[in-house]
Amino acid sequence: MNDSSVMILPSKYITIDNVTKKGTITLQNNVLSGGAYKIRTTSPKDYSVRPNIGIIKPLQTITINVILQSECTSKNHKFMVEVYDFDHKKGVDEFKKTLRGGSSKAVCTKILFVEDKQTSKPVVTEDNEFIYLCCTAVVLVVLFLCSIKNLLLL
Repeated sequence: MNDSSVMILPSKYITIDNVTKKGTITLQNNVLSGGAYKIRTTSPKDYSVRPNIGIIKPLQTITINVILQSECTSKNHKFMVEVYDFDHKKGVDEFKKTLRGGSSKAVCTKILFVEDKQTSKPVVTEDNEFIYLCCTAVVLVVLFLCSIKNLLLL
């Protein structure tokens, strides 16, 4: 397992849903060897990460839940995702022992930030999408009619 073996999504910002107070981190193992992962946060009292440590099997995709525990005033929260080259057949307990021993070094480390809710993109609802499609159709019809008018005037 190496740096490019596991894809970590999102690539930079975790979006926490304002209603459910939940977000996700996805680990996608793209190789035929397994490994292990650990996720740490700068705000363990504000965020619950489940499971925050685990095994990733060959070609497996894992979804990790990030749950906001309380209303946060700080916007500088970070998550560090570490992926380790580890025999996935040994299990989580053995991986925890290896981490406590301090002999493991992560083969892939990524820092994720919590998306600032004030600068995030607006939520696209079905109503917004319908209005957008209608406006686009009207613009296309107007352009089409103008083209026909210009052709007739020639």
